[in-house]
This record gives sequence, C-alpha cells and structure tokens, in this order.
Amino acid sequence: MESENVKYNWSEDFAEEAKKVVSQDCSSLSSFTYNKFEHEASKMWNLFYKHNSTNFFKDRHYLLREFSELHNVSSLREVGCGVGNAIFPLLRTNFSVQIQACDFSSQAISLLRSHPEFSEDRITTDVCDIAQAPPKFQEVDCVTMLFVISAIAPELQRQAVLNATSGLKAGGVVLFRDYARYDEAQVRLAKKGGKKLKDNFYLKQDGTRVYYFLKEEVTQLFEGFECQEINYCYREIQNRKEQQVMHRVWIQAKFRVN
Repeated sequence: MESENVKYNWSEDFAEEAKKVVSQDCSSLSSFTYNKFEHEASKMWNLFYKHNSTNFFKDRHYLLREFSELHNVSSLREVGCGVGNAIFPLLRTNFSVQIQACDFSSQAISLLRSHPEFSEDRITTDVCDIAQAPPKFQEVDCVTMLFVISAIAPELQRQAVLNATSGLKAGGVVLFRDYARYDEAQVRLAKKGGKKLKDNFYLKQDGTRVYYFLKEEVTQLFEGFECQEINYCYREIQNRKEQQVMHRVWIQAKFRVN
C-alpha cells in the first residue's frame, strides 16, 4: 500500500547526492536505440496498457485539491488521459463538465471507453500523437497535462505543448504536473546505468521513456503563456508492504492564455 501524502523538506544533502549520481552516469544509448524507441513509442504504450490494463495508476483524487479550477470548469481537455484516472474522479464531483480525452495509446482509449462510468454525453475521445498534430476537438476552457510531456522526446516537447493547447480559449488555463530533476526514480535509473537516451531522458524497463524537468525548462516550453504558478512538490512515497520509502519530486504549474 502506498501513500503520497507525506511531505518532506528538500535539503542540500538530497540535492548533492542526487546530482552526483546523475552526473556520474556517463552511459548513453546509441542513436539507433534512440530512433527505434521513438519510432515504436505508441507500440510500447499499447503494450504497457495491454499488460497493466487499468491496474497500474491510482485514481488522481488529489487533483481536485491541488487545482481548485477543476471544481467549476465547464470544458476540459485531458492530454495523455490514459485509462481515465483523473477523468472519472472529476466527473463524480463536477456534474456539468464536458471532457475531451486524448491519448497516444489506442489501448488506453479502448480501456477508458469500457469503464462503467464512461458516458458519450460527457466524454469525447481521440487517439492522437500530440507531438505531431493537435487533437481533433473543439475549443476548450482548460487543458490538463499530467505526467505526459515527460514521455515525449525533448526535441518534440515544445511542439507537443503547442498542439495540446490548440483551441484553448482566451483566458483558458493549463494545469501541469510532471517529473522533476533529481526525483529518486531518476536517481535509480542513473545508478543502473545503460538507460540514458539523452541528458535527463531515460528508457524505462517497459520500453516507455521519461524526462525529468527543471522549472526553468517547463517555463520555456510554455513561452507565450502567462505563468501563474510553478513549484516543486516533494513527497515521500511509503510502500509499507515492501518497507521502502522513495523521495519523489514533481513540478506543478498553472499557465494562462492571455
């Protein structure tokens, strides 16, 4: 059983040790491997959801606490919606919201549509690679990007942000949460070695990829948007069954279209 509700204070000791481990990882996968997993990215995510079904991620109830806008928003686009772990808790609380759900994985969209709470009246779906094209949706008041941009190659992330926010109304808001630099998951990948595709961009065991951001990098990705808020979030994840503690670091931000 895990809990993400335990905050901790990020210290210089944590920072120095994490930086040391990450900087000492001099391994780098070949350009052939980089291109292979870029080309097969959708295949890897389809295999991920075929293997894990709806059991891997927990419902993201915390989002309603972290982003108060979600209680009153009338139309929302979730980019990288997966199987709906953020969507269905929102539907149970905001009874009028209309949701546009898109994901790279056709398997994820299929699982989302098979959920007993899925409603054609409230949710429209699209299988879409936002690094290549905008979703096929109408205008929207809010866009959520939750642990999605980190799965995209760094050189494509800016275009992915522009595509994902296509059709966001003036005054509309982007709610962002993703992995931060020196998160313990990054440190573990660096310790293993042989997982680095580019600096701070890694190949995971399941064939999916992950990038770890600094706040400055996220701000640059959203150049032209008004940054209303951006912070690091520090949490201890306690796995009581295995008696393990991980020190996680995320970035949480809000951006607005003027």
